[in-house]
Amino acid sequence: MRYALFGAIGLTLLTASTGYGYGGFEMTGSFVNFSRLDEQFTAFNRAWKGADSFVHRGPIPWLGGHGGGLAGPVTVGGRGAFCYKGAAADSLESQLAGAGAFFELGYPWAPVDQFWARGFLELGGTAWVHYLHTKESFSDPNFLRWYMGWVAGANPGIEVLGRMRYAGDLFAGLFLKAGWFIPFTVTQWAAGSDEPLRPEFSMSGLNLQLGVRFGRYPFKPMKI
Repeated sequence: MRYALFGAIGLTLLTASTGYGYGGFEMTGSFVNFSRLDEQFTAFNRAWKGADSFVHRGPIPWLGGHGGGLAGPVTVGGRGAFCYKGAAADSLESQLAGAGAFFELGYPWAPVDQFWARGFLELGGTAWVHYLHTKESFSDPNFLRWYMGWVAGANPGIEVLGRMRYAGDLFAGLFLKAGWFIPFTVTQWAAGSDEPLRPEFSMSGLNLQLGVRFGRYPFKPMKI
């Protein structure tokens, strides 16, 4: 199921800029709760003769692309993104790397050509890996743990877009989106993810996006 979803989103992103559509790139910050993960990784660090605590600071940064188009009064599209975030204590360090893909429906309100506000609902999911290891990769003995998780969910929110015409009916603009990811289930972990010690971690939380968008205005018949 998840492979079909990612395939459908990939096709959407490849074809979104055709016709009266739009596409672009964005950076996203996911503000998730790292407290339980920090506690668990700190316990590993202390067991490995460390004294410091793990602290994941700031949001998870994502870099991705999106595309879509108008279908009557609504927009239909999708987006995909990749993330990476690191953290370290005195004995151990960790990396989080992941990918996400979402199908999106939206309803824009555009009082003028240069602006729209749009409510949206994204449906999709994310998959990621936590990799925890000693700072000295060739130390003996060498501590190593990895955890691969994924989750599907919904991300409802609102977007504001400012745009300007630059050639005929083509436009370029900047947008800001805010949404809240709501998982449908608890995090699912891969079979090899060190089952007794899996992290207590969820991607649930606020997502803020800032990006650029290029597209084509929809055709408007001439008024007589």
